[in-house]
Amino acid sequence: MRTAAHEESGTDSVKSVLTLESGQSPMGVVLAAFARPAMWELTTDSRTHAEGVLETTIIYMPLGGEKPVAITEDVPFRATYDFAVPEGSWTTLSVEDTEAIQITGERVELKCNVRLQAQVYETTDYTLALDAELIEEGHEIPGGVTLY
Repeated sequence: MRTAAHEESGTDSVKSVLTLESGQSPMGVVLAAFARPAMWELTTDSRTHAEGVLETTIIYMPLGGEKPVAITEDVPFRATYDFAVPEGSWTTLSVEDTEAIQITGERVELKCNVRLQAQVYETTDYTLALDAELIEEGHEIPGGVTLY
């Protein structure tokens, strides 16, 4: 059985500017922003560095439009954390506090916090009963029974 023995976690802020592709409707109002991290490299010295992409989606109302529009873009990131990930850790990367701030009708700044969680697990061995025997009828089993 595995049980968590030690955990480290931290966040680093990531910023990027996204630009609409030509032909896309200019932004009127940004409605929502979402980001999901995909990590491709994790290195540790006295600190930990994570690299990957943020799979982002921004939903906005186009200028003069009546239906919302969604754009998606992979945004490269590099985050640094003030702890060293112990060897053999299970790591999880997540995004918190995603915010999109409109700069112009074609540009938006994406801000978010990328959280790294590293857990070290201990393994404990247990002995389990793998065989059981049927007790003959009339054989007394020590103990008591309470009926309600």
